[in-house]
Amino acid sequence: MTFTQSAKAVPTNLSKTMVYMPDELKEALVKWAKRENRSLSNLIVTLLQESVKNAKSKDN
Repeated sequence: MTFTQSAKAVPTNLSKTMVYMPDELKEALVKWAKRENRSLSNLIVTLLQESVKNAKSKDN
């Protein structure tokens, strides 16, 4: 079991990945996440899951 780096340690079985992105993109994603009352991580995972699902459906 690993712990995320945050104000509170939260146990997780999820993989940790570092991503480099332009500051403008991060700022836009942070604002989006705040509007939806989500963490930045949760928003990014959701967007990636949707993209993978769409890519898989195009493969069929």
